[in-house]
Amino acid sequence: MMRENLLYKILSTIHLAFFTSLLLFSTIFLSASFMTLPGLCAVYQIGRDYLHKKIDITDSIIKKYFSYFKSSIRTMKYVGVNFILLLNVLGMLVAFESGRIIFAYLCLVIMTFLVVFLLYIAGVYTFIGKEIDCIEVIFIMFLKPLNLIPVFITVLLATIFFSKILMIVFLLFGAVLSYCLELVILLPILHYKNITGISSAQGHKIEK
Repeated sequence: MMRENLLYKILSTIHLAFFTSLLLFSTIFLSASFMTLPGLCAVYQIGRDYLHKKIDITDSIIKKYFSYFKSSIRTMKYVGVNFILLLNVLGMLVAFESGRIIFAYLCLVIMTFLVVFLLYIAGVYTFIGKEIDCIEVIFIMFLKPLNLIPVFITVLLATIFFSKILMIVFLLFGAVLSYCLELVILLPILHYKNITGISSAQGHKIEK
């Protein structure tokens, strides 16, 4: 019985990781990154359900993803972050081509910060579930710097070593990295909820 349970958990985890990876990174690549936030929110909410044991291998991950994606479309109000992100990508490429290395690295750092910012917005939306402004998100980011550092470094390395091969890896199992980052981001969010007295129920009530 224990072996069956272990096998079930392994299959369920692989199933979840594969389909959420395919859905998330297909959304990001096909939308030129503009639909990144709703996709991240959908994946984070699926991860939250998995942690709370509200999802299993018999559930339709595709159906659940698009359901959460639809409800997370309100986060498109942050689409300006994506515009700035793309401008920095272009700026970095032009800077490298023209030999302006310092400017290129500056763009790289800004890009990394913006991606981390999007990850934290998705985390806040998932685990607090209420309207929250950019200042509060940034406050949560720096609330526990030791949690921010590994997230920043991970995103920075993924950006530096991004390639066609890495893109394929992300499409197949990139959500695993997203879930790992979600767990790290969850800690400052829980601390913020604790010091402000916000509960998940209150957050979702405000959101509605």
